[in-house]
Amino acid sequence: FSTDDGKDFGLAVWSNSTAQSEYGNRVEDSDTGSLHLDDILNTCLWTHSGQRTALRSSIRTLGVHSAPLLLTCRKKEMLQKSSLEENETTWHQFRFSACTNPHTGGQCVLLQESDVTQLMRVQEELKSSIALKDKFLQCVSHEFRTP
Repeated sequence: FSTDDGKDFGLAVWSNSTAQSEYGNRVEDSDTGSLHLDDILNTCLWTHSGQRTALRSSIRTLGVHSAPLLLTCRKKEMLQKSSLEENETTWHQFRFSACTNPHTGGQCVLLQESDVTQLMRVQEELKSSIALKDKFLQCVSHEFRTP
């Protein structure tokens, strides 16, 4: 994505097979054959309407020495994966990092997207386990005080 020129903002080119399989169907409909930031953001389920706009603004202000922006979101569409149950939520983490385009020397943004569904599932199990442990300790503590 180019952040130097508002007209170019959103243009993306990918080189790995995972991105092509995930977003390839969107490119076939495009006149330019390129993927845009909006194509990627449209696959996310947003918790409120301003979240997407705020993210775009934050991406525009990224500098080469800025800390990367991280976003974890639920996905609207995913390819059918045998490891996922029907109607299971899939989660992806996006990492936006500013960098210098080696071909043009202009500033660009590198986007790394990772499937973190398994991580989110484990975190939910951990939260449940901690809540159960806390409830158990609360009951045991009460029994010690008032036998």
